[in-house]
Amino acid sequence: MASIQNDFKIETMQQQIKKLHINDDDEDKVHNNPNLHSDEQDELELPDNTDDL
Repeated sequence: MASIQNDFKIETMQQQIKKLHINDDDEDKVHNNPNLHSDEQDELELPDNTDDL
């Protein structure tokens, strides 16, 4: 009986860890995707040529 409970606990922890890794990957994709940035963010960026500033 204890072995079954331990197996269940291990499997549950592995599933939770797997979900965390999937969420981390999703966040990286969103933050690094230039197509998902708003036009407002483009307006706030510094121009390439800052010599005139």
